[in-house]
Amino acid sequence: MQKGILRVRALKVLAAMLLVIPFLICSCSGDKTIEDGDLGIRKGTLLTEDVLVPESTTSLVEAGASERVARSFENAPPMIPHEITDYVPITIEENACTECHMPEVAEDAEATPVPASHLYDLRENQQLSELSGAAFNCTLCHAAMTDASLIVENEFTPEFRDDGDEHSSDLLDRLNEGIE
Repeated sequence: MQKGILRVRALKVLAAMLLVIPFLICSCSGDKTIEDGDLGIRKGTLLTEDVLVPESTTSLVEAGASERVARSFENAPPMIPHEITDYVPITIEENACTECHMPEVAEDAEATPVPASHLYDLRENQQLSELSGAAFNCTLCHAAMTDASLIVENEFTPEFRDDGDEHSSDLLDRLNEGIE
């Protein structure tokens, strides 16, 4: 009985030493502290937002004069290919995007209609006649294209299962894919 208690204590001491040793080795290997301003591509303090001023950018074209842009990957939210300054802020009470992009007006406005997933309540599993409350804030997922310079070059090449997927979404059909 006594040997069993001693073994447990010895194992606890050994486990504690194994946890502490890496920290001791790191602290003894010289001053290799990385300041928060040197982390990532941000190159500024992570503790405050007041020193970071975004690069001034402008959108490429006005709404109605833009061309559709291929999605980054299958069912990715597409980029907004036009200026959005006059359409933000977007609130649940006022969403100027819906004036052109709701399915019933999109064709006449020559705009891309919102997909079926935006008109569906996933919690209640039912089709809606209006934009889902979960999808009202367009710029939460869709970013406006600008003339800003790239911080990191993008070398990703998308692959789509079906022709036309680079310009459309079948997310609602794919949500339960593979689930029986």
